Amino acid sequence: GRNLPIQGRVLRSLASRFPPKVATGDVGVEQNPVISTKTWRDVTGGVGVETEEPREETNSVWYSNLSLRHRAHLVLPSLTTQTASAEAVDIDRIGELNNSIYASHDNAVYEYSNSADTWSKVRDLARAATDSLTLVLNGSETLCFATEQEVDYLIGSSTWARNTTDIKFLAEWRGFLWGLSNAGSLYFTSNLGGSWTLTNATVPWAEGSATQLLRGPDPSGDPDDALYCATQAGLLIYDNENERFVPTRLYKPSIPFHPDNGKGTTTWRESIYFPSGHGLFRFTPAGVTQISVVGLDQRDGLRSNRRGTIVTMAASANDLLVGLDASGGGTEEQDINLLHSQGFGRSFFSGQRWNQVGQAKQGIPPILGWNTKAWEVKWDSATQGKGIDHIFVSNAFSQHRLWWAHDKRVYYMPLPVDIVNPTQLTSQDYGSSGFVDYPWFGREDIPKTAYALRLQMRNCDNSHTALLQYALDFDENDSAFVTVATQKKNGEVTYPLPLAENQKGVPFSVIRPRITLNRGTTPTLSPDVVKLSLDYGKVMNDLWQFDFTVDLTDERTGYTPTSTGKFIRGLIAAKENCDFTFRDDPTNEENYWVRVVGYREIANTGSTSKAQAVVSVVQVVS
Repeated sequence: GRNLPIQGRVLRSLASRFPPKVATGDVGVEQNPVISTKTWRDVTGGVGVETEEPREETNSVWYSNLSLRHRAHLVLPSLTTQTASAEAVDIDRIGELNNSIYASHDNAVYEYSNSADTWSKVRDLARAATDSLTLVLNGSETLCFATEQEVDYLIGSSTWARNTTDIKFLAEWRGFLWGLSNAGSLYFTSNLGGSWTLTNATVPWAEGSATQLLRGPDPSGDPDDALYCATQAGLLIYDNENERFVPTRLYKPSIPFHPDNGKGTTTWRESIYFPSGHGLFRFTPAGVTQISVVGLDQRDGLRSNRRGTIVTMAASANDLLVGLDASGGGTEEQDINLLHSQGFGRSFFSGQRWNQVGQAKQGIPPILGWNTKAWEVKWDSATQGKGIDHIFVSNAFSQHRLWWAHDKRVYYMPLPVDIVNPTQLTSQDYGSSGFVDYPWFGREDIPKTAYALRLQMRNCDNSHTALLQYALDFDENDSAFVTVATQKKNGEVTYPLPLAENQKGVPFSVIRPRITLNRGTTPTLSPDVVKLSLDYGKVMNDLWQFDFTVDLTDERTGYTPTSTGKFIRGLIAAKENCDFTFRDDPTNEENYWVRVVGYREIANTGSTSKAQAVVSVVQVVS
């Protein structure tokens, strides 16, 4: 509200500037004074990070069906083979005997010919199989299919037979075959041609609540292990001396009842893995019993169209493998108090909370592997709303493979028994395509401009290519991804943004790169992503600084030099913003909210009040 007389002109300068970077040690690309660089090289952290936190490096991706187990190598997954169709019905269970694979299709068992890729019916069942098991029973290798009301079995190369006891789930323990009925009664036998022995043990919950019978580590360390029963209410252990089921620490009220609890529960590396919807508990019964959560609901979970309920699991040399059912509808979330156990029968609370996704919207079901550190997608389907019905690890046909049932067909892929650098593999067959979505990057409260993407590749040619794309500002739709280029050569290639001939850059708040790999007709060769880099600049909103000299001797404005000086110093003391302009402009386009940040007064001595003041003001609102 006051006009100030000035001497000379007003100097306008840009005030929104970053301080210079400080380099210590060797100078790298990070010390570039003009641009910043983000590099994705290590993706061994697996899937499940949707948005990278500011100032926090991550070696994870949001989602990918590529192989993520090698630093500085991102290659196609193993080749998947879809076997021939046996009949157009769902497949319930897969088993192995005599170096061959068997699969139950509704009310029949088929045997697979690996050489001819055909299925042959070998047994009619009374009803659909509920469990399968291969074991050595009474000295003979035996394949069993339980159907809830009987057990159909094949011993060695003899003919099929049927035991009519009501058995739903099967397990091998201490040289016997153990069976659990739908009512929760526990049986055992050493000869399927004879009768079962009924124990006094009964599942202490409603009929049909049991979801798995399995052998697992004994809390005492007994090498014979223990017999466990997974239920919708939690995990039970069998007390053989007193013939009863005893609740473990992974049982209600530690976890709530849920219809998906325990489906496919299995043992891997001295721990029992108990699924509950989208989540997974790791239960390690030892001197000090430990319970932890390692499921797919950790961090940011899975993308919505790849989520589902864990219904089947299998142990392998490198991974715990899980299959999801994405055929359910709706979304159900529960908060579960997780208790850590100390000793068998005592527990201490951990203070953790666990978010469980019971059922997910209809999506595309994946098979994933957990290596105790990260989750990796082994395979995902192109069919929406169909689940992974069963997964099975086998050495049938003298080839170590993962077999699974999905949408009325059986699939398999090679399964390595160790982790080998992909550059040292010459005989592995790769899938035809795959992609990786990196996390959203750049979630700082500051504008940014992307200048270029730099992609370094190996094993690229006209047939083995890498499609590079990016999306902006949390737009998850596939249509939002902008194609940068399809790289067909090795080495690092720089792609200025937005186009090679137009290098003005792309402003963004967050950005997500996507790479899609495709191979040619050579199945043993995969394009290999070494690294991806983003060159970008952090920018501030334009804020202006104005420097001018006030003539305190000029009294034409009606104010004395003393009052004018006090007015400016009062603005400094008030620590408030003030309206500033030096233009005669009725549109107010040259008006700025500023703060006084500099004041230097050159005053005469003695009785005169003549003086000049050099003032600096900085815009605070852009």
